[in-house]
Amino acid sequence: MLGILAGILVGLGDIALLLLQEENKYIGAFIFVLALATIIQMDLNLYTGKAGFFLSDYKKQDLSLMTFFIKKAWYLIKVLIENLIGVASVFFLFLCVQPNNILLKAINIARLKFSCDIKYIFVMSILCGVCVYIACGFKNFKKKEFDLRPLIIILAIMCFILSGFRHCIADFPYFVLNLYLKRYEIKYNIFLDVIKFIFMILGNTIGAIIINLIWESAKPSSK
Repeated sequence: MLGILAGILVGLGDIALLLLQEENKYIGAFIFVLALATIIQMDLNLYTGKAGFFLSDYKKQDLSLMTFFIKKAWYLIKVLIENLIGVASVFFLFLCVQPNNILLKAINIARLKFSCDIKYIFVMSILCGVCVYIACGFKNFKKKEFDLRPLIIILAIMCFILSGFRHCIADFPYFVLNLYLKRYEIKYNIFLDVIKFIFMILGNTIGAIIINLIWESAKPSSK
């Protein structure tokens, strides 16, 4: 259930970005930051926030690598499904009562997001994973007299939003909308868009894990 709540918050951030995309995208991005900050503060289950700690969590377990991998992978899959349910529910509930101009704006975004090739989506997803790990991993940073951790969250999240990086949870409603819009097109290959979304998930995961590995190998030993 915590995963569904996290998805709902991401959906609210999506709505703010949709409404403010043309008027003031910076305010929309900041509202999205508040949604992500709430998830982090409440320690809710967000896939892109949990996946980066996949390998570092293994060091804290006494399980065999295979047993831990299966257990952790199953946990992350459940979190991902809950996130997708939450974000899609609130986003499409919102779209159901919107005027045509808002619907058209959402349609244009959906078509644009999935008109890119797989390589572009994969790279932009990796970069998003890096930003989300930095934001969610702020607890690893030592608290100093002047605490910069809230600023780190703001900068990391606004960076991935304003740069157009791809977040698999935030982009899921547009993925579904794109599938719906193209369902009757004769030359439409549904598997291509599904593969694009899978690479988006993989990119987010890989980006977060890479930064986690760098952090774990570079931080001072706590002896």
